[in-house]
Amino acid sequence: IDIYSYTNYRKLLADYYEQEKAKAPDKFSFRFFARRAGLTAPNFLHLVIKGKRNLGYESIHRFARVLGLNKRETLFFEGLVLFNQSTDPQEKSRAFEKVISFREYRSSKKLLSEQYEYFSKWYCPVIREMVNLEDFREDPAWIARRLQPAISRAEAEEALKRLEQLKLIARDSHGRLRQTDQNLTTEEEVASAALMKFHQEMIQHGLSSLKQPAAEREVSGLTMSLSSDQFQQVKQKIREFHREIQQLVANNGHGSPKEICQLNFQLFPLIQPQRSKS
Repeated sequence: IDIYSYTNYRKLLADYYEQEKAKAPDKFSFRFFARRAGLTAPNFLHLVIKGKRNLGYESIHRFARVLGLNKRETLFFEGLVLFNQSTDPQEKSRAFEKVISFREYRSSKKLLSEQYEYFSKWYCPVIREMVNLEDFREDPAWIARRLQPAISRAEAEEALKRLEQLKLIARDSHGRLRQTDQNLTTEEEVASAALMKFHQEMIQHGLSSLKQPAAEREVSGLTMSLSSDQFQQVKQKIREFHREIQQLVANNGHGSPKEICQLNFQLFPLIQPQRSKS
């Protein structure tokens, strides 16, 4: 089994079990695996595969030995486990950064790696929108300088290359780059890790925008007390407004765009939920 072709370690373990079971149906079992791993629970592997148990640091290395992984593969397996098991978005994002740092994974999951890079680099979607500008220049140095905050020329060049590879931009009959209608769909866990990083960066840019003149931004907030039903209603109103803005921009009939803007929607609790008394 090529472990670098997996993004979910539970699927990796399930495939490993099926492979070994097929080789030795009378010998290999969950109990046999447990004995080889030095585990007391004979069905532990089964529970892990089903998502009913997680792996700790010690069991990660026990499993790695049974799977016959070398030192480098064990480090990758460890990163994969942390990525799949983490419930904290920031930890999940950091864990996937570790996973994607392995060239073998990037080679095996080239498209997925490129999608993650697109979602996790705040300036990739921005550059995709920039190609719609009337004065757009396909010059990485020009693009890098125009962005706020500025990025490096190399980052702009790499972003253009990635956007073309993902078919998010393409050349028209005149050889000019244009935005396509291509949409990205990727594995949910990977997308959530990348989008967390994207939102963190955009919220930080929103904070930096407070230094700009008020005429060039719109930043406001509303602190309110809500019932559970009202909270859900407000969320629904935000989604509806989001769709209205998307439709407005899609049906733009006011000439060529001259600005690239970011609109953030934020609704979050400011107090801890009250715990029911037992």
